[in-house]
Amino acid sequence: MTSPQDIVQLNAPTSRCFEILLANRYSVISQKVLFESVWGKQGAYVSANTLYQNISLLRKALKSLDLDGIVKTISKQGIVIADTVSVQEIENDNVDLEPIPIGIVYNDVKKRWNRYRLNYGNRLVNF
Repeated sequence: MTSPQDIVQLNAPTSRCFEILLANRYSVISQKVLFESVWGKQGAYVSANTLYQNISLLRKALKSLDLDGIVKTISKQGIVIADTVSVQEIENDNVDLEPIPIGIVYNDVKKRWNRYRLNYGNRLVNF
């Protein structure tokens, strides 16, 4: 059974950053791509600090679930999901995800819940 401390809520920009990283797992994603994908499509201009703050919020959320070290910064290149994380995209919304003890809730109602399953050490996470 999932307890409240096992659920982390992400704001919409943070969850979109995470989803882009997961969708492009193991590839370094540049700041430019993140800016365009997360804010540019909505016509918003934000500073680099806003991007860094959202990545920091993502890292803190993951750390609170004992998933520290998943999001890596590659100097002068961008951000990547660590290669020590196994990421599985869930194709079917009816997949039984009940045994997974922890998860991340995000505030973007246009997106589906439980699109990815992460395996990091002995921890499993749905996103």
